[in-house]
Amino acid sequence: MLSVGTMPVPVEWAYRRLGDGGLTPRHPGLFAVRSQDLETSYYDAGCFVYFPVSRVLREGPGDDTEFVGYLLPKWKAVDIDDPEDWDMAERLYRSGLP
Repeated sequence: MLSVGTMPVPVEWAYRRLGDGGLTPRHPGLFAVRSQDLETSYYDAGCFVYFPVSRVLREGPGDDTEFVGYLLPKWKAVDIDDPEDWDMAERLYRSGLP
């Protein structure tokens, strides 16, 4: 089992940022497609992962297949990579959400 969150926007809308600040679409031509018409994508929320012992002994923890996703609410799937993420996590904590 793997804790997952829903992507905030479709992955088809992702861009690559160039050194000069310009943007290149990762999936050209899909910018104008409505989000409701694209499949929802999920990401590893990093909260927990459960492996059967036999799987870890057989394959090690690096295999990313055959997971069952445990969907977390958006406010619980906070990926902290920078000070802005940390600030958002603190605000959520102070809000007293259960």
